[in-house]
Amino acid sequence: MKTISERMKALKKSLDIDLLEDALGIEVSNSVGDEDMCSCPLPSHEGVDSNPSFSINRSKLVYNCFTCGVGGNIIDLVARILDLDYEDAYKFCRNHKDNTLGKDDPFAYGRQLQQIFDSQKESKISKPMPRYSRSILNDWLENYCEYLEHRGINQDSQDKFMLGFDPQHTRADYTGPAVIIPHFFENNLVGYQERWTDDDRPKNIPKYTNSKNFPKAETLFAFDSAIKGNNSPVIVVESALTAVYLDQLGYPSVATFGASVSDEQIRLLRSFSWGVTLSFDNDAAGRQACGMLCDRLHKTIPIHITEEFGEHKQDLNDLSKNEVEKVITNAKPWFMKGV
Repeated sequence: MKTISERMKALKKSLDIDLLEDALGIEVSNSVGDEDMCSCPLPSHEGVDSNPSFSINRSKLVYNCFTCGVGGNIIDLVARILDLDYEDAYKFCRNHKDNTLGKDDPFAYGRQLQQIFDSQKESKISKPMPRYSRSILNDWLENYCEYLEHRGINQDSQDKFMLGFDPQHTRADYTGPAVIIPHFFENNLVGYQERWTDDDRPKNIPKYTNSKNFPKAETLFAFDSAIKGNNSPVIVVESALTAVYLDQLGYPSVATFGASVSDEQIRLLRSFSWGVTLSFDNDAAGRQACGMLCDRLHKTIPIHITEEFGEHKQDLNDLSKNEVEKVITNAKPWFMKGV
């Protein structure tokens, strides 16, 4: 079965967006560059959208409604409008192909060449998502880890996220104790992080290191479970272990692997149409990341931001269960935080 990214790549090569818009009954009122603007066609949209607030990006095949705050890819749009499951929505899109190539069209040959150039360019830039066998985790899963216990992560959570511990883990010329944090995306093991627990490790070994070609910028930790959704805001944090801790407390969470957030990670965050709560680390980089995300997300999905935790608290994993509940309950809408 093709992944979402593979399906979107196929549609970008073949879909006739004009035919699809006609088939969905979408009347474009204005086009600016790649953006088609129209009244919101979503059945869930409340009220009359007299001032068109809905956009479809023709090249990226994504949509956003700036009024009702829903966004996603073109397959999701078809599924919502026609009340189809994801598979049938994808088939519907595939039935609306660009059939002009090779016919009496003076520009057909040029478009064919451009498609070839674009595909070659894309193949050079895009790296295949790494895939590992889960069996590589076996040697680390049964080891007791005092560090995880100290961080408040119980055995059930360790089992759920397949967290491991290697007392003699090796990276470059260094061997020492490390927590192994597997990273699954679209049900595949795409890499793992190593959280080194020896405070006396060499300075050239950072606190976190990653497996080869770790897809940090292309994914979010725990995205697969969070996207299933229960209409509760998804807590967005920096650290994978913080996301594990919050999941243990009953809060759906994802992690960005640091304060630097990529365009692809922002696109994935927009998938949480019911909203996110930003809770980055209690430092300058975390506050800067929150401000950037508010700028990029506030027109597409609801956003809340947690309060600062206190002088000696770095992230939510430093708080007790009751303290976490208080911080999340008191989170404020982004426009009330002055970011």
